[in-house]
Amino acid sequence: MFCKRVLAIAALVLCCFGSAGAAPPAAGDGAQKHFLWKVTGPKGVVYLFGTIHAGKAAFYPLPSVIEDSFQKADTLIEEVDTSDPSEAARIEQGLAAVGGYTNGDTITNHLSEATRSHLAAYVKKGGLPEAAVGSMRPWLVSLLVMRLEMERRGVDPSYGLDRHFLEEARHSHKAIGALEDAASQLRLLSSLSEEFQDRLLLSSLVDVEKWADTFDLLTRAWQSGDATAMQEVITSSVRDYPQYSDDRKDRALPADAQKLFCRGRRRPPRRRQGHPGPIAAQEAPRGAALAPELNRF
Repeated sequence: MFCKRVLAIAALVLCCFGSAGAAPPAAGDGAQKHFLWKVTGPKGVVYLFGTIHAGKAAFYPLPSVIEDSFQKADTLIEEVDTSDPSEAARIEQGLAAVGGYTNGDTITNHLSEATRSHLAAYVKKGGLPEAAVGSMRPWLVSLLVMRLEMERRGVDPSYGLDRHFLEEARHSHKAIGALEDAASQLRLLSSLSEEFQDRLLLSSLVDVEKWADTFDLLTRAWQSGDATAMQEVITSSVRDYPQYSDDRKDRALPADAQKLFCRGRRRPPRRRQGHPGPIAAQEAPRGAALAPELNRF
């Protein structure tokens, strides 16, 4: 199911804690692992933490090794710094600018017959108001479907790990940075081809009834630190949608899928104005041997 992959990659992102000081000892081989890695190099220590954007109260309290690592850090790097008040305004303005059709155009003019049929059925069941959906682009409707299904199942962004650590960073006056801003995400989504948007929306609508099971698998894998299970959740869509496989022996990953799934490969962290650059972004001194040590907690 294509939306499984979108859900998992959108939900599981790397949250970076940068620290110049000492770190807590890594867990022993027999201890439970988490989606937390410690990278030690000549410039300091970086913790890479795979987080979930939305969750439930049962997520907390987090394991002590996670909270202790955060407390040792002096910088927090997230996907988007949602603690910046100006970001909310930019998101609202951006959605109005690129998330809808103009001049009387409607979404049904840009959908395949199958997607139109599934969208009509979803609207009829009370999923989304028809009047609001009519002028929206498919990528935006797909996001709204996912958000609505989360709310129906008690999954709340206020319990997301990103929000949790942003609040902790503000309270402890840590520097906060981001890999990208809302504007760059909106540009990416609005640049997707009509065909890709159509498939994205169709997969979201088809898999609505299975969404809860997918999220449960994702959260159980995350809470247990089961990398194999997480990989299965993330990549299972490739079996259902082989045209999106990144198997270079077969065919290259389509350009739109590359935009969506591979955008983080070469993103330098952005820093909020007035804060020092994160240690994760600093370079080693000229001539220094860069041989970082990687440990998983």
